[in-house]
Amino acid sequence: MVALDGPFGNLVTNIEGEDFRKLGYRVGDTVRVAVGTTEFQVPFAATFGAVAAGAPLLFIDSRGLVSLAINQGNFAKQNGVTPPISLTIYRSSSG
Repeated sequence: MVALDGPFGNLVTNIEGEDFRKLGYRVGDTVRVAVGTTEFQVPFAATFGAVAAGAPLLFIDSRGLVSLAINQGNFAKQNGVTPPISLTIYRSSSG
């Protein structure tokens, strides 16, 4: 499940960071994720500054939940996402 985090367009999931890490991902890995029926490959980053302006990222937010965002952008608007919508995170191929 995905919801919108305020006016910034970040997508917030109900997936706990600890559960996400059990899929085998580490900071710096590329994560394959589907939002609705659209697939993305995004880096798992510790901070927004770890990716270029305009680039997407997956991060653990201040509540400890997995979120998707665009550094200095609006993920939901740029990708036509209107929550609530399903989200699937695929297991790491290296983990």
